[in-house]
Amino acid sequence: IFYYNNHHECDFLIRKGARIESAIQVCCDVSDEQTLSREIAGLNHVMNIYGLTEGTIVTMDEEKETKHGTNRTIMLIPAWKWLLEKALRVD
Repeated sequence: IFYYNNHHECDFLIRKGARIESAIQVCCDVSDEQTLSREIAGLNHVMNIYGLTEGTIVTMDEEKETKHGTNRTIMLIPAWKWLLEKALRVD
């Protein structure tokens, strides 16, 4: 697990071997448009650098999917649901 901060910030980068496989932002409240834009900008930046097509923003209670460009998806998901999905996943 890594953190990225170079012009934009991304809270967590998950690496498997030498490859970054996911980018995650964590934000309690994304109801403010500036806050949401900042979180999305950070994800888009690292998604571009590492060739990711999906990013996640873990929130307190917001849930939706947004498309960015032709091949990028950003999922907003409540923390309880994100944690539950991770706990139930068997790799």
